[in-house]
Amino acid sequence: MSAVPATEAAPKWRALRILAALGTLSLLSAVVFGIFGTPQPPVSAGNNAFSRSALGHDALVSLLRESGVPVLVSRYRSAERAGQGNLLLLIEPAVEVEGSLEADLPTVLKTARNTLVVLPKRWGLPGLLQQEHIESSGLLSLEEVQSLTEVLELGASVLRLEEGQQATGWSGEMLRDTQPELDALQLLDAPLLTPLIACEQGVLLGVWEDGGRRLYVLSDPDLFATHGLVRGQNASLALNILQKLRPRSGALIIDETLHGFVQRPSLWQALFRFPLVLASISFGLTLLLVLWSGMRRFGAARDPRPQKPGGALALVQTTAQALDASVHGSGALSRYLLMSMRELAQALRAPRVRSQAQLEEWLSKLEPSRGTKLRLQTLQDDLRLLSLERKAAPERIIELATKIHRWKREMLYGPEHDSRALSPRP
Repeated sequence: MSAVPATEAAPKWRALRILAALGTLSLLSAVVFGIFGTPQPPVSAGNNAFSRSALGHDALVSLLRESGVPVLVSRYRSAERAGQGNLLLLIEPAVEVEGSLEADLPTVLKTARNTLVVLPKRWGLPGLLQQEHIESSGLLSLEEVQSLTEVLELGASVLRLEEGQQATGWSGEMLRDTQPELDALQLLDAPLLTPLIACEQGVLLGVWEDGGRRLYVLSDPDLFATHGLVRGQNASLALNILQKLRPRSGALIIDETLHGFVQRPSLWQALFRFPLVLASISFGLTLLLVLWSGMRRFGAARDPRPQKPGGALALVQTTAQALDASVHGSGALSRYLLMSMRELAQALRAPRVRSQAQLEEWLSKLEPSRGTKLRLQTLQDDLRLLSLERKAAPERIIELATKIHRWKREMLYGPEHDSRALSPRP
């Protein structure tokens, strides 16, 4: 292989340094974002912990965290995460979620030890322009809410106070001389539940215990929703309820798998999700740099045996390659043609000439009698075209140098000796 010219090697190394700097910067960014960055939560306006709408529970999560209560919004195996020492919150859960292997309410209820189920009450329609807000809302039918109580197998029935009707006779230690302020109050008639907060019309919060398992049921979700927390002392009451229900030193695990936000841990998904995708890109760039730096050639491997070129053709090719190393290849070829013309004049006993133009004229007249296939005028025209180029291609220099040598051989020995004279020796 011939050495790479310095003018070509410099841009290559400059590009390598730029790519290496970009790869290093990308890797450092991935590390920083991996330590300090957090994935963006889903955008939703529904009845879930990611929603900031009037029906959402994001305000409840913020209230709990600001009050020092440990909270985890879970998107995978929530019941197992809750274990025995934490409280699992199923706030307005869906009975079944399509496409989720674990989002099944009966399975979750059987696995968890301490569970608070908040019944649904309202529906909301997201806005067309702002998907995180609701455009309109309304009350669910009692039959839709009743379907969830049937899954709980408590033999409870749902009732709802009429608009403007006030609940009376509130009781329960968690109230602390406060009463919930809720419109269209939704209650339960559940003989199997032990009332924790109740009124004369029904039960707002009750508990059912069986073999060490505790199932709490809150009948009205407005107490935890954004629009309900801002009314009266509802926020204080909601905070007090959750503080009392969670086991000592335990956390609150708010399940979101039953709302369709299941996110199973996956190494491959994590590698192609922000911020780890930056580390994946850095690794890919580094691998490309390693492969590029180790790439020496293209195509089939060359014969490792040393070559011993010989003959006039090898001499001409070696001379042309040497000329290629210079940007003045056309000038060198012009001198080579002039030297060949002088050698012919001496060998063919040319008459005394006083100028190069006379020598060119004499050789051009002699060409037909020597039977040459090439012409001096053609070689000179090719040289002029070559001189107009800033840097000629190596193939063109080799080709023209070969033609000059062939023309000289034909002038000396005739065209029948040309092929033999230019063939490499064995």
